Amino acid sequence: MKIKRFVCLLLSALLVLGCSFVPVRAAEEDSSVMAGCHTLEAQVPLRSDSILNTAQASILYEINSDTVVYGTNMDLKFDPGSFVKLMTGLIAVEQGASGDIVTITQEMLDQVPDGSSVVGLVAGEQITMEDLIYCMMVGSANDAAVALAVYYGESTTTYLKWMNEKARELGCTDTVFKNVHGIEEDGQTITARDLVRLTLACMESDLLVDALSTGVYGLGAHDVRPENQTLFTNNYMISRYILEMYQEDRCKGGKVSYNTQGKRSLMIMAEQGSLSYIGVVVNTTPEYNPENEDEVTTFREFVEMSKMLDVGFTNYQVAQVFYPGQVWASIPVTNGENNVAVGPTSSVKTLLPADTGLNSVTVRYVRTNGNFTAPIETGAVLDVIQLWQGSVCLAQSDLVAMNPSAVAATTAGDVGTAAEAGTSDTVDTILRYLGIAVLVLAGLMLLLLIVRWVRTANYRNRRRRRRMDRRRSR
Repeated sequence: MKIKRFVCLLLSALLVLGCSFVPVRAAEEDSSVMAGCHTLEAQVPLRSDSILNTAQASILYEINSDTVVYGTNMDLKFDPGSFVKLMTGLIAVEQGASGDIVTITQEMLDQVPDGSSVVGLVAGEQITMEDLIYCMMVGSANDAAVALAVYYGESTTTYLKWMNEKARELGCTDTVFKNVHGIEEDGQTITARDLVRLTLACMESDLLVDALSTGVYGLGAHDVRPENQTLFTNNYMISRYILEMYQEDRCKGGKVSYNTQGKRSLMIMAEQGSLSYIGVVVNTTPEYNPENEDEVTTFREFVEMSKMLDVGFTNYQVAQVFYPGQVWASIPVTNGENNVAVGPTSSVKTLLPADTGLNSVTVRYVRTNGNFTAPIETGAVLDVIQLWQGSVCLAQSDLVAMNPSAVAATTAGDVGTAAEAGTSDTVDTILRYLGIAVLVLAGLMLLLLIVRWVRTANYRNRRRRRRMDRRRSR
């Protein structure tokens, strides 16, 4: 029993020595969060299984945890169609106010493509910027888009310049706008990932969110256009007035787009409990009545979106994993008079399986800067901490110094030279190898003790058997 107890103590000592002397180094793939699903820039979604049937591209992004839950061909360029109106509206709310009065001119109306979707604005009509926003988002009105562009930009050329500059500012590197309304035009592109970026920017405006969330909107009559007008959205996931079968309470807003090839795309903002999603499906193929080729029997964009949302809302929960002020490590500092404590820069949330907790993930403390040398100021970024589930990085945060580490000095101005720093590094290296040597020696000692224990046990067993044999012979 004494030997067993000694072996246990020795194993504990080995663990302590190992933690003390073996340097922590991150694998190359760990150094980039791009290996996981965290942030909108991530290349590997949390889910990789195929759940959609006809969508050419897709993305499901959880806002609160900054997580790409699902995605296919997220950076595939496609014709944005009516999604262009999101940027047209965003520029308008940045340039003006909801109560601005816009006088409709013939110049505006002459720039509206023939046969396109309009609300029937009339020259001389005065209408608020707010009404024009609703006309664009609910009624997908191209005349409203042109009116906003000419009013605020004085020309669609200037307004387009603002739109493309804003796209670059938002990080929409694969987005190019060629007009302000979305009619197909060569070179006009967007991606599913860029559309999420654009939607996030639109969500900063209460007016745009309200317009994107409205299923029915009424335009009042006036002297130029004497009849009331009611607009209905073609986003059936937020409206039960036309096709109730697609309506979902968890869908809070969005926009539909379609092209001349009959492909339909959809952006949805959805919310339930602590989860908030932006979903995009691109170029879905509707199903038609075989006896009537003009009659759509199934709008696949809504079906595909519902599948994605089911995955997101059913399988995941939001969990807080990193808190500002948490101390994750206390690190020795070369030439420092004290260790430096490191902790996350901010609160970080992640998505976890709905039926598990934090016990299903691992935390990796990634040393990025090697040895630290004083002075170190509070707030300096030193290392990185990551949360992993299997081979997927769920979240990441910089680790910053939570306390200063001043230069140790025995005399005034004794700050430490480059040679001294090199000497200190040499000492650290010696200590590291000394620790490894201690580990090897301790391992050999453990092996010898195990061998001795086994031999002693065998000897005792043989003696016990001989005593039992003598008793039987009597």
